[in-house]
Amino acid sequence: EDRSRVDIVTDSFAIEVDFAHKWAESIGQSEYYAHRLHKKAGIELIADGRNDDRFIQIIMPDAIELGITVWVIFTIDDSWGKVESIKEKDGTLKFVY
Repeated sequence: EDRSRVDIVTDSFAIEVDFAHKWAESIGQSEYYAHRLHKKAGIELIADGRNDDRFIQIIMPDAIELGITVWVIFTIDDSWGKVESIKEKDGTLKFVY
């Protein structure tokens, strides 16, 4: 009714898909769509491998607190996965899928 469109709708999720550098927008949109559709909020971030890890590191504490599920697609090698947590190991960021 408000002419907004969610990117992906599953049985459980309303998922916003956006580039990693638009992480902040994706939080609001996923929460809005989830609320309107009575689903869980989800975000699919597209990362090109050039410093996008920092955006994932920024979004995850808020996503965890808000109960938003985050998936990441890395275009550099076509890998993807659900981000379960982030860890620092030997000074480098590790994503746990």
